[in-house]
Amino acid sequence: YPECTNYGTFNETLYPWLKNAPHFLIIGAQKCGTTSLAAYLNRHPQIIPAKQKELHFFDHRFDAYIFGKREIARDDALDAYSKFFLSQEGRRIVNTNGSENKTTKLISFEATPKYLYWSQKISPRVLCLVPWVKIIIMLRDPVKRAYSGWRMKYLSMGGGGPEFEDAVNRDFKVM
Repeated sequence: YPECTNYGTFNETLYPWLKNAPHFLIIGAQKCGTTSLAAYLNRHPQIIPAKQKELHFFDHRFDAYIFGKREIARDDALDAYSKFFLSQEGRRIVNTNGSENKTTKLISFEATPKYLYWSQKISPRVLCLVPWVKIIIMLRDPVKRAYSGWRMKYLSMGGGGPEFEDAVNRDFKVM
């Protein structure tokens, strides 16, 4: 991405989208707790989640913005990305005595687990647009994760699917 050759310094006066840009991303495998972690963090008064879970900005939406019908500049992509986050101006932190706390910084995040699967494609895009962002990767014991995924797919829909062992054996044959 040619726009990414010089990251420069990010200044909130020059780049108003910085006020809403995320501070961290949550990525991970299916059934590894990304939804739970996002829900727990959402309960904290100083943490602002994206407007929806699983934005897919750095995979599907990034392709549409950058490689779509028109190529847009990095700042335009960042402006589009920041619109997925709530404005911090509407959030207030109140001290225990009831006065407004204007010094506490609010932080925001995005939770898109699938970024883990596309990490070679996603990493340079994240580095290009939001190089300061931290990444939380949610993982789980692979056998417990597979069993949980099987339960979600077959048992939550009233059963009717293969036994767990048969499903695993079938998947190994496909690989």
